[in-house]
Amino acid sequence: MTKDSHNITISDVAKAANTSISTVSRVLSGSSYPVSADKRSRVLQAAAALGYEPNMLGRMLKTDVNPSIGIIIPSFQNPFYTQLIIGIEKEAIANNYLPLVFSSQRSPEIERNLINNLMKTGSGVL
Repeated sequence: MTKDSHNITISDVAKAANTSISTVSRVLSGSSYPVSADKRSRVLQAAAALGYEPNMLGRMLKTDVNPSIGIIIPSFQNPFYTQLIIGIEKEAIANNYLPLVFSSQRSPEIERNLINNLMKTGSGVL
């Protein structure tokens, strides 16, 4: 039975790269801690070969940083908002943020609830 990429852990990458979990963590997180070029290469190759994907929830819990930006618009029906979302989305993705788009349906109550919920998750709100 093989694991899918969502079940591959840094422990699996460490075993495949024949190195420690700490080294894998340092390489994959982009830490400034010195890791030899050989080990770095082995880790990156093992991660790619296994199809490793970082666990965003785990990273958010460890770093206390949420890479998402909440975008709340009044309606999806107005083409102006669609163009606005496209621009924000391009910039967000280029800067390693995950844009989350919501419509308030022109309801102040829904808008307040969306803002409150996004703030609770630590997302930036636009």
